[in-house]
This record gives sequence, C-alpha cells and structure tokens, in this order.
Amino acid sequence: MQSSCNPLLRYSFNETFCAFGGHRIRGCARAGTSADMNNGSKRCRSRFVRRCLRGALAAAITLAVTGCATLDNRTPQERAADQAIVRRIEAALIADPYLDADHVTVEVSGGVARLSGFVGDDMDLKSVLRICWAVPGVRSVDDQLEIFDFGEPGGAEGPAQ
Repeated sequence: MQSSCNPLLRYSFNETFCAFGGHRIRGCARAGTSADMNNGSKRCRSRFVRRCLRGALAAAITLAVTGCATLDNRTPQERAADQAIVRRIEAALIADPYLDADHVTVEVSGGVARLSGFVGDDMDLKSVLRICWAVPGVRSVDDQLEIFDFGEPGGAEGPAQ
C-alpha cells in the first residue's frame, strides 16, 4: 500500500522503505505525518545521491587513469619497423614530382598505414594511395584523406566546417 502524501514511500507490515534503494526509514510509519515521511525520504534520497555521486566519481577516475590512455602493446622492434615504414612512405611521397603531399600525415601501426590530411584533387588521392601500397611492409591502408582545392579560383575556400 502506498502513501498518498509521498509516492516515494511504500508500507509493508508497518515498515517504511525508501524507493531509492530500499533503505529503511525509522519512525516514519509510526509517526504517520507527511512532514515526518518527507523528512525521512529526503534523508534516504540524499544518501542515495551521495552513493551515486561516489560511484560516478570512482568511474570517472578509473576511466581517466586506465580507459583514456592508449596502450601500445607493440615491442620496440615492431615500433622501429613501423617508423621505418613511415619514413619510406614519406620519402616516396616527397620523391613524386607531380604530387603535393605537404598536408598528408602518415602513421603506421602493425603494418597498417593511416593516411590523414588533405590532397588537392582525386588524382592526388589516387597517387598517394598507390605510392603507399607500393611501400614494402604495408599490409593495409586506412584512408582518412580529404580532397581540398586549397583556394583555387572557382572552388571552395576551405574544408567544410
């Protein structure tokens, strides 16, 4: 049976429980006044809120310490091999006289090359991908490149906002 004055309280065999976690509120059922019931419910509610805040704080600290850090499980040899692949890709991009790859960023992890940044047109995009695939040690390419005309007449003035 529920109280008409406070929907957060329920009665069972003259015991009063708060709906926020089922904590017993002593004295509320015997007193029977709405002021006493509301007061007990507020105590229980504030206890519930404090517990929730503590849990949220603990979760936030755990995420900040462990969840947000990127773990690099590669060995030093694997990191060195990936850096060598990055250097070979960048050298090959610079060596192409028809390609402006100044705005291309190359990252490699485990043989997977991630290309990000901007290229001038579709032909530059295809050239960058072709050059990247031709480098020994590249197992796959993650293309995050965007086509940007760098303010040429008749084109867009910048990347989409």
